[in-house]
Amino acid sequence: MQSIGGVSIFVKEEDPQFSNSVPSKPIEDGADITDHIFQDPVAINIKFLVEKNGQEIARQLIKLRDASKVFTYEGIDFSYANMAIKSLSIPRTAAIKDGFSGSMQLQQIQMVKERSQVTKLGKEPATGQQVQKNNDNTPKKEPKTTEVPATGRTAEWIAYGERYLEEKSNGA
Repeated sequence: MQSIGGVSIFVKEEDPQFSNSVPSKPIEDGADITDHIFQDPVAINIKFLVEKNGQEIARQLIKLRDASKVFTYEGIDFSYANMAIKSLSIPRTAAIKDGFSGSMQLQQIQMVKERSQVTKLGKEPATGQQVQKNNDNTPKKEPKTTEVPATGRTAEWIAYGERYLEEKSNGA
């Protein structure tokens, strides 16, 4: 028998979907290039049957969905770890006395492993001075800029720029 997070159910139909994302980028001549493939999380659509203890099984499935935790789905042929209930449908009919026929969508959650890296502070090879953390002994490199006087006369600078561009276009 199949189970979802330890809750036993009878799976009538299971439709696992394995897909990849293949992004593409346009290039100059209008063609698209593709150079990456990313695996999408596994998604599974399930139709299941509960013949006994329907109210209790329904409560357990709703509790599993509400817990927002991952679980293992023991399917018809395979087992899938890190699954979550994306949607759950529990319709009731008189046809099944103490049970129900339901459906749900599961999705695999891709876990990220936390990593850290220790970086040792280094020294400038040429001078032997430490280069990290605002060391006062580290030589400061000034940015290359063109100085513009702070006159507050924006219109004059715009006129100057226009004259400069006009002279340049006239070959001066």
